[in-house]
This record gives sequence, C-alpha cells and structure tokens, in this order.
Amino acid sequence: MYGSLPLSIAHGITPTMLKCAPHKIPIIPVMLFLQLIFYVPLTAQESTLQKVDTLRLSADSVVVFNDSVFIPSRDTLLIIDQKTDYKIRSNPYKDSRNFYDSLYYKTRDSKIERELYDLLLAYKPPKTRQPKGNHTKAKSDFTQIEGKVISSIHFVKVDIMEGSVYDTSQTGSSAFSELLNKVHVNTRDWVLKKYMLVETGDTIIPALLADNERIIRQLPGIEDCRILAVQDSAESAKINLVVVTQDNFPVAVTGAISGLDNFNAQLSNQNSFGLGLELGGEVMYNSKYRIPWGYDLNALYRNLMGSYIDSRISWVDAFERRRFQVGFSRGFITPQTKYGGELTFGWIKNKYEINNSDTIVKDYYESDFQDVWLGRSILLGDNTSRTNLIVSARFERQGFNRRPHIDSDSNFNFHNRKVYYGRVAISHLNYYKTTMIRSFGNTEDIPYGYTGGFTLAYLEGDYLQRLYTGVNVAGGKYFPRFGYFRANLIAGGFFRNGSLSQGIFESDLFYYTPLTYLKRYSYRNFFRVIYRHAITNDVKATFDFGEHIRNFDQEGLAGTTTLSIKYEFVLFSPWYWYGFRFAPFIFADAGLISNSRNVFYKSRFYSAPGIGLRIRNESLAFKNFIISIGVFPQTVNGGKDVFYNISAGEGPVVSILNIQKPSILRRDLILP
Repeated sequence: MYGSLPLSIAHGITPTMLKCAPHKIPIIPVMLFLQLIFYVPLTAQESTLQKVDTLRLSADSVVVFNDSVFIPSRDTLLIIDQKTDYKIRSNPYKDSRNFYDSLYYKTRDSKIERELYDLLLAYKPPKTRQPKGNHTKAKSDFTQIEGKVISSIHFVKVDIMEGSVYDTSQTGSSAFSELLNKVHVNTRDWVLKKYMLVETGDTIIPALLADNERIIRQLPGIEDCRILAVQDSAESAKINLVVVTQDNFPVAVTGAISGLDNFNAQLSNQNSFGLGLELGGEVMYNSKYRIPWGYDLNALYRNLMGSYIDSRISWVDAFERRRFQVGFSRGFITPQTKYGGELTFGWIKNKYEINNSDTIVKDYYESDFQDVWLGRSILLGDNTSRTNLIVSARFERQGFNRRPHIDSDSNFNFHNRKVYYGRVAISHLNYYKTTMIRSFGNTEDIPYGYTGGFTLAYLEGDYLQRLYTGVNVAGGKYFPRFGYFRANLIAGGFFRNGSLSQGIFESDLFYYTPLTYLKRYSYRNFFRVIYRHAITNDVKATFDFGEHIRNFDQEGLAGTTTLSIKYEFVLFSPWYWYGFRFAPFIFADAGLISNSRNVFYKSRFYSAPGIGLRIRNESLAFKNFIISIGVFPQTVNGGKDVFYNISAGEGPVVSILNIQKPSILRRDLILP
C-alpha cells in the first residue's frame, strides 16, 4: 500500500558494506558511531573529517559503484566519500517488481491460475502490517498516488476463516476453517463492481478511494475490504487497483426462549448465493395468544442496477397481527452523492385493548401508511471537498380505515396524521480506520468531523394542527494522547397558540480511551453520559432511562429529567478457539431521575454493575455473542436484584454523526 515514505540517513557507508547487504542499511551502529565522533575534541575532528558528497535517492533509483550496487528500499539520504566514483541510474528491478505484483493479484481469484502461479513462481508481494488500535485518516493510504490514472481494477477474495486482507496468501488451516471456506459462495465480482465509485481511466482522488473501501466494508456480507494500489509496469503515471475482500459466513441461526410457552427462532442469510441478497425469517410461539404461532418473512436487495437504491419487502403474520411493507431507499453515501431519499408504504391490521374506568374494549384496527422523502446535497468546494449543504423535504401519512372511538384528548395513537417536513443541514465528515474497538483485527470505520441541521415540520391531525422546530449539532474527533470524543446535542418542540409545547433537550457525550497494552493483552475504557430534560411540562410521554441501564425493569418509573452514565472496561485477550476471540468486560450503568428541572434535586438513583464476556468471530454474520451478569442494588417494583443476559449481534459503538432523513427528534418521547 502506498503511504508516506520515511527518510533514513546513511553516513559513512562504503561500497564494501553495501556489497554485503545492499538492501539493509545499518542505521543504529552508524548513528552510535557518529555520536562518538561528535564528542571528540574539535582538533581531532578537524584532522579526521573527510570531504563527502550527499546523495538524496528515491526508491526508484540505484547507485552503481565500481564493485557494488546500492538499491534503496525507501527514500534515502546517502553520504559517501567525495573521492568515491558512482553513477545514479533508474531502478531496473522496480518495473519487474511491479509486474510480478500485478501478476500475483490478477491470479488470486481463479483457482487454476492461482495454483499455476504458485507452481511456477515463488514471488509474493511484501506483507504489510496491520496497525492495532491506531487511528489513521482513511485517505492517508492513497495520498501518494493522488492524481495518477487507474489502468485496471481487479478483485481478489481471501478465505472467510483465517484469511486476511493484509496477507492474501494466508489461508485457513483447521478442518473447521476448510469446511466453512468450501461451502461458502464468495460475493460475485459483478456485485462488487456495482459498488465501485471509480473506473478505468479515472484520476485518483484519495478520499474517494477511502470512501469506496468503507462502502464495501459496510456491506452485511463483507467482513473487511482493502484497496491496494500496484504501480503499472508499463507507465509510471498509471496505477492498477486491486480490491481485496473478505466475506463473512452469511447464514445465521438465532433464537430466544423464555420457556415452553414463549420462544422464537430466526434464520437469515445476509448474502445469498454471493448476490448481495438478504433473506430472513422468524418463527414465533407465545401461548398467551389465541393464535399462538406466528412468522416474519423479509427480503432486501441492495444497489439496484448500480443505482445505490436498496429495496426491501416484509410480511408479518403473528399473534393476530398482520403487517405488509415495501420500501426503497438511497442515502448520501459520499460527499459527492447529489440525491438521496426513501419511499415506504404498506398496511397493518392488529388487535387493540383499551382499559376504560369500568370496561375493557377489545377489537381490531386497520391502517395504511406512506412515507417519502427526497434530499439534494450541494458540495461546497471542489470535487475533493468533504463539506456539504443538504436540503431535504419529507411527507408522512398514516390513515385508519378501522379504529376505536376517538376525540381530541383520547386515543391519540389512533388519530389520522399527516406530517410535512423541511430540513437544512451542513455536514463535514471524514473517517478514521482503526481496530480493537469492537473487532479484534478487522478494520473499523470511525467518523470524525461535524454536522448540524435545522428541521421545520407541520403536523396535521384529526383535531390538532401545529408547527414543530428542531435543531441538532454533532461532532467527533480522535486525539492520539487522550482518545476519541463525540458529542451530540438536540433540542426541539412544538408551537401551539404561539407558545412552545412538548419541548425536549438532550445531550449525549461519548468517549473511549486509546488502546493500552498489558503484555499479550490490551484494553480500552468506554464512557457515555446522556442528559435528557423536558423543556416544557406538557410532554405526554414520561421519561425513563431507556436502554441506558441494561435489563432494568422501568415499569412505573417516570420523570422530567434524567442523567445516565455508562461505563465499560474491555479487555482484549489473546485467547483464540476456531476463529472465536474473547473479550471479558466490566460494566457499571447508573442514573438519576427527577421530576424537577434540577436532576440532583429530589432525584432517585439506580444502578446496574456487573461483568460479562464478549465472544466474537469476525467471519460470522452475527459477530458478537454477549454473556453478562449483574446486580440491581435498587429496584423500582421490587423485582429481581440479580440479572443475566445472553444476546447475539451488536450495533456500532460510534453511531453515524449525520442525520440525513428529516424527522421529529426523539419523537418516541414527545409524541404518543
């Protein structure tokens, strides 16, 4: 991979020394020798110093002496005796190396070609070390080839088990790995080609190639992706791109059981037949319903005809509830993307139960819904800029064909509703590439930069029409000595009769430390602080801690102000078993809740400390399996004071900073 080339200094190197080790410069002995020389008396220096020539050599050149040749492996400053005869020539071996690099990667995707190459040739490109825990700007890998022209694009796949995009010759050795690699169907080249933002003949823009890596890496069927640049052997101004991908095993079987009267099982394939097609289904059983069995079927196909439009369809028939939904969506995947949007529609039929003072009403309701939004992103600057102004609009509707009796102050969930949105936002985002956040070695993309936006909405209901305004600001950055910081602030509310109603303010601060090494182990600390406050006293939905205190039974808990703190210490261990890696962790969740604007005034304190184990296999669709156990020193309803949890799958640690779709911020809290 091209990157910055370090400068090494060789002083006092003789042709004889170079003849013994033409590729290696004994820097440390030379520097020690120089230090000894510089500390001798000045008179001794004057009598012993030789007149020298200073040669600045690039990695593309060689120095020819009378009896030897010096071939630098990097940009080098060479100091030689002025009396030494030499000639500087272009490196004749470089073109050969580029040729064999290109040939090696071109043969990786065909079994016959790969075996023929390995039979006839022993040459393999030099391995590059994968950084552990370092945060590097994603575009830095491509800055040295900026402006060069793409000559060709090739695709190379590595084994899903024990393979590595950092070493394409690494293959699985265990029987389990070999079995998984054999039964798996790799993502097709033409599927990956649809996600390429560049093509043959394009001029290289480093940030665009970095975005391309990230886009492919974020596909559900892809575990890791790396784009290599190999110098074209015929023309120095051209580059051959090699897209190295590692799939994950896309089939996942999960489930949950609370007893013989309540359980479910799920089966999904995130990359069926290597086509990028997601198929999934779930079977459910709950004996408390009249019809105890149910199922959920869904399908998702991404990037229709290379348009970056994803399409999905789902059907649910479970426990006297039916729901059908179809959707199409396209996000602003890069700063150069001009248009984004979404179209969703469907219908739902479900049972409801309303408890009145003296009766219980049970019946069905029927509803249909539509949701469409469209946005235009304007790039501020040239085609390498990362700053965008985004203007978007949205229309959302839900209508009821059958429902219970409603009036102006009851059964709000069954009111017909139309919402018109407009939003103006600015975004300046880049990404770091790192590891050891959730993964053990595969690349993780961490956003940095800032976003902000203003949303205006008009809600029209059966009995009420009102205006909504909301604002959000978010930013994130990594500091090498201190760690990664991210902040997200939102505020919003409705205006009714000229005054603010149902207003809310929230701040969400997140931080993790740099990776610290402890012999064969390494660890990080994670902190998150969420403060939430009702600006007005008419917020219909009362606050609780949400998911900020894990496994906490919050029934009956309510307040207007909450403060939550989450802490986690994660130890990345060297333990390894058939692709599974293990990370023990300690957690402590705590929170204050109050009915006062001052969260510390007459507040109630709750906490949930505990320990857990995160088991991760990078090659599986559900990478994380989490086992945790903890205690509740304080409970709301006299519930259990000890809890445990076993779950599969986990969202990203650092959420995407940008909010692309116009929406009512924290809608679940301020609307019924």
